[in-house]
Amino acid sequence: MLATEMNQLSVDEREKVLEDVHGIPRVVDEPQEFIEACLALLEKELTKVPSKVAYDLASSMSKEYTSNKKRRLMFLRAESFDPCNAASRMIRFFDEKYELFGADKLTKDITLDDLDPDDITTIEKGYYQVLPEKDRAGRKVLCLFPKLKVTRTIRNTVSGDICEVR
Repeated sequence: MLATEMNQLSVDEREKVLEDVHGIPRVVDEPQEFIEACLALLEKELTKVPSKVAYDLASSMSKEYTSNKKRRLMFLRAESFDPCNAASRMIRFFDEKYELFGADKLTKDITLDDLDPDDITTIEKGYYQVLPEKDRAGRKVLCLFPKLKVTRTIRNTVSGDICEVR
């Protein structure tokens, strides 16, 4: 079945899948002019979205946080520099963050200190673990152990996922 699915992909699509599976980084040329153009397009896309309550609230609290170039580049890179998709992802991110942590944490990077005891218990059970070594592309490797999953609410699992383990 997997071979059939792979054979239906174009050569380029198949190559991308195999690169992802094997952790081979794609070389993406990011000249400064390209980055600046994408950031401008992202800003334009964000202004087009009529309903973005959490994002707008975060912007009113700290424009520096929502306009941070590094943060915006993170969303653009996650969406292969597609400004429309990056804007949607960014808005969903703030919606989720608002729902999980409330307004006071919207413009703050979430750390372990922001989690409640149930969230910490979920993390300590070892349901998911970040391996000490990175893959060939330099990405962190996350392993899930479903039999170790002990959560009281879905929020405990999601909160732990959002918190970046440093």
